[in-house]
Amino acid sequence: MAAKILLSFPMKNHGARFAHWLRNELMKHYDLADVDDVYMDRIVASMKGSQKLENTLSRTFVKPGRLDSFKFWEKNKAPVAGNAAGKKREKGVTYVMPDMRDAKFSEGKDSRPGNQIDSINIGAEWLDWDENFLKGMKQAKVVIFCYDKEFLESKWCRQEWAQYLKEAARRPSLKGVGIDFGKGSQFFTNQPRGFTRIDMTKQVIKEFGTNIFAWEPGDYTLNISDFMALTRAIGEIR
Repeated sequence: MAAKILLSFPMKNHGARFAHWLRNELMKHYDLADVDDVYMDRIVASMKGSQKLENTLSRTFVKPGRLDSFKFWEKNKAPVAGNAAGKKREKGVTYVMPDMRDAKFSEGKDSRPGNQIDSINIGAEWLDWDENFLKGMKQAKVVIFCYDKEFLESKWCRQEWAQYLKEAARRPSLKGVGIDFGKGSQFFTNQPRGFTRIDMTKQVIKEFGTNIFAWEPGDYTLNISDFMALTRAIGEIR
């Protein structure tokens, strides 16, 4: 791993789509080519760094009447994070599965793949994600936080912020940038040296579009001026 930029973001309410879009734009802007240059654990998990891949996608479509025989689904019909056979997850293994958290479903249908109105995000999870996130933070030049109310509600996002504060105290050269969609939120008031908070507005997609990373209604991006303000705050990446 050789992370240069680290992303911290909430998954819910199109947050994962935005992070995918932002990662792609940063890779292009800084002419970065390695998968973990802009570290986003769900992408890196599915592309490198694992001993093996556990593909659960083929096990998500089940025959009518046989749902109870599959341990992949919880009682509330939500996907189980891990092996489709219910086995204990292992370190060094990537588990690929549908990420249904943002999906909207047809009226009267349960939350199984095939019943959703919009497309399915592909998720990749690994047991040692926190270990790899901390490793990425120790290598990164800058950590970018994408803040909105979902960030505040996520214990994982709050944990990543605490980890950043600790690492910034240890390594003062580490930059931090807070993209604040909270309209003047107070979350970033405890700022270490080298941290920049920027108020930004979500550029929300109203209709189906052509951008592969943000094309469904509700997805959002940054406008050009906000993206350039972000890159100015980041500075040079070498």
